[in-house]
Amino acid sequence: MNIYLKKLVFKLGTRWRNPTLTKSLEYLANSETWTLEKLLLEQEKRLNDFFRHVYETREVYREHWGEKGRDLYNNWSKEGFQNIIACDKSFLIAENKRIHDDVSARNKSFFSETSGTSGQILTFSKGEEWDSFNRAFVFRALSWFNVQPWNYSLYFWGYNVSTFTRIKSNVQDFLVNRFRVFNYEDRGIIALKKRLSRASYIEGYSSVIYELAKMCKSDDSFPKNLKLIKGTSEKIYAHYHKATIQAFGLKIRSEYGAAESGVIATECTHGKMHLNVLGVYVEVDENNEILVTNLVSHSFPIVRYRLGDSVRLSEEKCSCGLEHPILEEVTGRVGKNIYGVRKKYASLTLYYIFKNLYFNHGIAVDYQVHQLTKGELEVWVKDDLKNKEQEALYKECYKFFANDMKITLKVKPIFYQESGKLKDFISFIDN
Repeated sequence: MNIYLKKLVFKLGTRWRNPTLTKSLEYLANSETWTLEKLLLEQEKRLNDFFRHVYETREVYREHWGEKGRDLYNNWSKEGFQNIIACDKSFLIAENKRIHDDVSARNKSFFSETSGTSGQILTFSKGEEWDSFNRAFVFRALSWFNVQPWNYSLYFWGYNVSTFTRIKSNVQDFLVNRFRVFNYEDRGIIALKKRLSRASYIEGYSSVIYELAKMCKSDDSFPKNLKLIKGTSEKIYAHYHKATIQAFGLKIRSEYGAAESGVIATECTHGKMHLNVLGVYVEVDENNEILVTNLVSHSFPIVRYRLGDSVRLSEEKCSCGLEHPILEEVTGRVGKNIYGVRKKYASLTLYYIFKNLYFNHGIAVDYQVHQLTKGELEVWVKDDLKNKEQEALYKECYKFFANDMKITLKVKPIFYQESGKLKDFISFIDN
């Protein structure tokens, strides 16, 4: 198919599947010129409207919030909203039927589920307007890099799926002009190299994109059509950027979100992560944990949801011209503990150890840490470390753990994955 036919197929498919997508795209495009003050006023209006809708239609949330929810309904304020009881994935799973409603079941919606890497799988109904708004936000971010959603792309997503699901995904991918990779072994990635010349963008798991880049970095020329590399679902380490720049001339741009929260932020051409301020309301608590309210999740309301990530926001103004608030950094997952002999440590400790190893010593390590016994950590690395590199790693570990932890290095070319995602810390100890 030529580009005009691909565009036509995409437009017709979108009109059938996501009839409100165009309206959402226009709304978001107009907001790009708004001041921060106007954006925040619009966000608060949407937040108030969404809260009132949820309070009026979901008894389960009225019970969950109690008196504070009733007071807020009668006397709205953003400060009051920040004081109602938050929820987590266990609440959404336990009260799943009551959070859904009969109206959303009758309207057009799509079955959705989380990946289950946290140990809990959540299924829910995503309404058409919710799905369209989320897609519109993603498509708008593509336009910043002069990429259209019907342009040919490589897509690293999905893992261990059934034959029927793979066939269904292949049909969907054909209609949106992308090539999906389910097999993350070396031979599967090598087979992609011939497709690179056609691709306008690459998206998916950053660890797999990194492996592809390492295989391609010795090539003489960059893919001519490639305009964007987008990493989702996993951390993007500094040495990943180095590899993709060497191979493709581009760094990996970040997109942050979750199935239930929707896309929370995307990276602009100037390297800043802009919040989806009209689609989500983001709070950060005293422990730097993010709480997300999805303002378009009417079919399955997500309100003050503890996503489980530690983040930092910034008041910095971006030179790209957008005044949308900036997400400075997603530090990592919260909730998992590392156990020493005497103390326990947040799993985020590993993030800082390997960040320091790269920025203080210039050592890039592909790692995964396992804990089977308290007071002991197995650090898996893909390649042998030189003596000086090992010494630097032990030194950084000692800064955080001192003599409370035994560190063992193991060379493991293949890391453990869950639902296709690469996890940096695997614990076999019950918190």
